[in-house]
Amino acid sequence: MPPSVAPPLAPPPSTAASPDAARAPRRRPLLDLFPPTPLDTDRAPAAVAGAGAEPRVPPPPAEPPRRPPPAPAPRREPEGYETFYGLREEPFGASTDPRFFFPSAGHERAVVDLLTAIGERQPATLLVADHGIGKTIVCRSVLQQLDRRTMSSLVSRRATSIDDLLRTMLVDFGVVSHDDLARGPRVARDSLAATLDSFLESIAPLHASAVVVVDDAEDQAAEVLAAIGRFADGTSASLQVVLAGTRALASRLKDDAALGALDAAVAVRVELGPLREDEIAGYVSRRIDVAGPSARVEFSDAAIGRVFDLSRGVPALVNAICDRALRLGFARSAATIDDRIVSAAAAGHEAIGASIVAGPSAARVAAAGVVLVALTLAGGAAALWVFRDAVGRTLVQWEHVPAPPGGPMLLKPVPLEPIPPPADAL
Repeated sequence: MPPSVAPPLAPPPSTAASPDAARAPRRRPLLDLFPPTPLDTDRAPAAVAGAGAEPRVPPPPAEPPRRPPPAPAPRREPEGYETFYGLREEPFGASTDPRFFFPSAGHERAVVDLLTAIGERQPATLLVADHGIGKTIVCRSVLQQLDRRTMSSLVSRRATSIDDLLRTMLVDFGVVSHDDLARGPRVARDSLAATLDSFLESIAPLHASAVVVVDDAEDQAAEVLAAIGRFADGTSASLQVVLAGTRALASRLKDDAALGALDAAVAVRVELGPLREDEIAGYVSRRIDVAGPSARVEFSDAAIGRVFDLSRGVPALVNAICDRALRLGFARSAATIDDRIVSAAAAGHEAIGASIVAGPSAARVAAAGVVLVALTLAGGAAALWVFRDAVGRTLVQWEHVPAPPGGPMLLKPVPLEPIPPPADAL
């Protein structure tokens, strides 16, 4: 069946048409086939009288002409040592990403102890370390290695109140969402606590557990820590708590009577120390490899030794010194960071502190000297006690030493008598 052809459009009526024009086929104007698109600046047509049009709205008042904004400056990509050394990110920044975790002897043992305590359903665990040792990255590494039956919550900032703490834990556990809390910002504390208790009771029959890790717990208010202790009662439907802080936290738990229940619930205490001297090279290489597998920079052995001398194995200080050293190396186009660059980096970086650059303080030097003298005296006294018989004999011999002989006797010369001349000479 042949395709149907649409009939030609009827030409517009014309009042004056010549015979030749009547015989020629009429063509539609291009404006009829391609009507112009109305612009935003065109005014809308006026309403026709008698038509069912909406009521006319008065046009808005004309706005004053605005000055065109200045053209933005061309964006320049930041130029740093990352590109020069073939790195994707800063290897010694302040990131606590578990990818940068270095399994030193002390840090790996701390992770294993924390995972063991959580697996044994210990009510509370205490992680103690000085500032900059790596508590946060250890806690994040532990949370990353938990199984699916262990719900986790990380409190990394100071809670403004108990309600704030409860909201953080409920969101981390997946019980509520931020939108739910935004719709009901004035939820009573009793309702939040009852919701948390109901959640803990619901996961107990599933042999699941919930753990909350409180980083920098010494900064939390006493009422917040006491509220955490009330949930860690050691039952099957209780909350497991991991407290990470400095030694001031351990002293606070013992001295504050309001925190006695939380201190009694602590069953495992883990201490974390600095890196050893033979671990600095592995720590530096680990962070560089994570930041860029094909990095084009290395630290010399002398530089590694200098880093340990300046940082004393504190990871935060190692990061500060190495980051500054890479920046100086980039400025000098150095592919190898030597000990001179490290020393210059430590001397020119204010964050490292004068105590790191100049070495131990005078008080520590004096204390070390006193300890050394005391150990020397104690060693001497112990030696006298062990060899007291020999020492006694020696003292007796010194007391009965004979007097030294007198000086040598000088012999007087024999006088020579004159020899008389022979008789023949007379």
